[in-house]
Amino acid sequence: DHESGRTTLAGGFNMFEAVKSAKDGLGVAQAAAQKFERPIPDKNQIEKARRELETLVRKGLLHRKEGRAGGADGGIPTRYFVVVHQEGGVSDDNPF
Repeated sequence: DHESGRTTLAGGFNMFEAVKSAKDGLGVAQAAAQKFERPIPDKNQIEKARRELETLVRKGLLHRKEGRAGGADGGIPTRYFVVVHQEGGVSDDNPF
């Protein structure tokens, strides 16, 4: 659904496509919320999403931009982005 920013496929959720459609990258909690269709995912769901994102990082399909811990200003969560090739193209190597 373009308006809500959700990507779904017949037969299940596709993490790569969810990150690819996220204009400003995708955080772990956002990824878990989309994957499990819950506004506030629980700790186990967040960890499952993190593992799936990290698998895509290890495959070279995603890049992780580290966040920073909170404090007076809050914090910035780690975000995941699709790898962009030097030619400027986005990876089409959808692993699903």
